[in-house]
Amino acid sequence: MDITQLSRAARAAVAPYESDGRSVVTLTTLTTNQPPGWLVYDTESVTARFCDGSQATIDLDRTPFAEALETYADQQAAIYGFLGALTLRLVPEPDGRPAVPLDARTALFVISIHARAAAHRPGLPVNAVLTLQDLAYETNDTARHGSHYRAGSLETPRALAVVEKYQRTAATYGLPIAREATAQFLRHTARLALRTIAYADRPFPDLIELPAGHFGTTPTWLTHRTTTRYADGTTRDDISYPPPALDAVLNALAALETPAAGDRLILDLTATPLENDPIPKGHSVYDTMPGEPFTADQLSHASAVLGADAYVVQLRSGGAWHLPNHDDQAALDQGQAACALRRLRDNPNLSTARFSRDTDGTVYGSNGKRAVRYIPTTLIPDYSDAHCPGCHTPYVPNGDGPCGS
Repeated sequence: MDITQLSRAARAAVAPYESDGRSVVTLTTLTTNQPPGWLVYDTESVTARFCDGSQATIDLDRTPFAEALETYADQQAAIYGFLGALTLRLVPEPDGRPAVPLDARTALFVISIHARAAAHRPGLPVNAVLTLQDLAYETNDTARHGSHYRAGSLETPRALAVVEKYQRTAATYGLPIAREATAQFLRHTARLALRTIAYADRPFPDLIELPAGHFGTTPTWLTHRTTTRYADGTTRDDISYPPPALDAVLNALAALETPAAGDRLILDLTATPLENDPIPKGHSVYDTMPGEPFTADQLSHASAVLGADAYVVQLRSGGAWHLPNHDDQAALDQGQAACALRRLRDNPNLSTARFSRDTDGTVYGSNGKRAVRYIPTTLIPDYSDAHCPGCHTPYVPNGDGPCGS
C-alpha cells in the first residue's frame, strides 16, 4: 500500500462531505491506542481541510479507506517501528495566502539567519563582520531563551520593542525586515540557514531535501531523515539540521504551504547566478569580462545581441556585484537594457566601452569606470518582478533600502 493508493481511497471516502465546490485538500489522521496496547490510526476522528481554508472533523471508519489505512499502518510499523501523524494531499493545493504574519520569536530567528549569512559576504570590513555576528548571536539567543516571545506576536508591546531594536541594526546592513513573509522569502531564508550550517563542510552539499512530517499534530518539514546530495552524485541520509531557527522558518512555511505525506522540500545550496562571479579577484571587469565580445554598434539591433526578454541588473562595486537599491528595482526589459548599455558607451570622457555575452546569456559591460551585468530572469530561481531577487522581500513595503542578500 503506497501513498498514491491511500490517497485515492481517501478521495473516494471524503466525497460525501464535499458540497458546493468545497473540495477536501488534505486529510490528517492521528494515532490512537484503541484497542489498548495496539497503536493504530484513528479513522473515527479525521481532520479534513477544505479548499476555502475551513476544517472539519469527519468519521471515515468502516470505509475502504479505513481498511487501506490499516494496511499502510502495518507496513510503516514494520519498517520504522513506530507510527506518527499522517497528512494526505487529496487535490493540488489552492493558491494560498500571499504571506503569513511572523510572531516575534520567528522574526528574531529570521534576522539571526540573514545576519549570520551576511557576515560571510566577501570584502566586508572586520568591524562589520563582528557586528553582524553579534546581531546573529543576540537575536538567536533572545528568540531561544526569551520565554515571553514564544507565544507573543509582533503586536505585543514588550516583544515589539525588542524586535524593533534589532531591526534597526539589521536595517543598517540592508538585511530584510519581515513583519510577514511569503513562501518564496521563507524558502530563501531556509536555504540561507542551511548554507550557513554547511559553510565549512567539504565537500559542500549541492541539494538538501527535507521530508514532510509533523511537529506534534501540525504538518511541517522535518530537519531529520533528510537527503543531502553532492556534486559527485553521492548522497547521505544520516545528517540532521537541528537549529531552532531553521525549525521556526520551516513551521512558518508549512503554515502557507501544507506539507503532505510523500512531499519533499528541495533546497538548492549551490550559488545562484546573482552570487556567481567569474571576474578574478583583484582584476577589473573591463579587462576580464567573460563570454563572446560584441561591439557597441551591434546594440542598435538589441534583439540580435540580447537574447532574453527581461534581465536583472547588478552593479560592480568594491570587487563584488550588487543589486540596486529597492526603489530603483533591478528588472529591465530588453529595450531598457540596450538603452542602459548605450549610455555606458556614449560617455566621451572615458575609455571605449567593452561588452560581452556569456554562454548563459548574461551580458557584461564596462567603460573602465563603471561596470554592469544583466542576468536573464529565466536563470534566477523563483523570480518575481514584485520582489527583490536578492533578499526576496516585496519592493513596495520595503522602501528604498539596499538589498540585504
